[in-house]
Amino acid sequence: LFSFLPERSNLAGVRHILLVLSGKGGVGKSTISTELALSLRHSGKKVGILDVDLCGPSIPRMFRVQDNDVHQCDSGWVPVFVDQDKSISLMSIGFLLEKPDDAVVWRGPKKNGNNVRRELTFCKKTGLRVLGIVENMSGFVCPHCSECTNIFSKGGGEELAKHAGVPFLGCVPLDPQLSQSLEEGRDFIREFPKSAAFPALAHIAQQILDGTSQPSS
Repeated sequence: LFSFLPERSNLAGVRHILLVLSGKGGVGKSTISTELALSLRHSGKKVGILDVDLCGPSIPRMFRVQDNDVHQCDSGWVPVFVDQDKSISLMSIGFLLEKPDDAVVWRGPKKNGNNVRRELTFCKKTGLRVLGIVENMSGFVCPHCSECTNIFSKGGGEELAKHAGVPFLGCVPLDPQLSQSLEEGRDFIREFPKSAAFPALAHIAQQILDGTSQPSS
């Protein structure tokens, strides 16, 4: 679920803010965030990621910067830059842990598990424009014959989007090449353009670009 935040005065240098939400853990928010950032970078955009995953901050590993440190300056924390061009910057709770397996003790409201419908309600109540819904892990692509098998139910994301009256951005299949690139911290968008997941991710990124170029209603 993608939601759009308007510009705030203290983030004047940031043109658009996107929230990647879901109703539960383990559904691929970090994967989608990583690949969206890479797609936007290849479109000539500069992207910043704020990874607030308390249970398993994995985005630093997906960009192969898990051993980097964040630093403080007069204006706050300095993010970790993924590349020399500083086209992707990253701030993650993972950088604040001494060891990858350390627990995060968070003072504040309890983190509850909700479903996507509740996330949609949250966005509407807080005035956040929903850019659309992505159905992740939609079918498994065989690495040998490239056939896509629906090992999970399919079509729920599109049906929910129609019911909620929000755009459906597309389906991303389970692709071994995508999993491999994330584990090794490689640029999937650049290195695997012929994979089954590539056109889906590129299509989603383009719709995000189109959606953020339109004024909020």
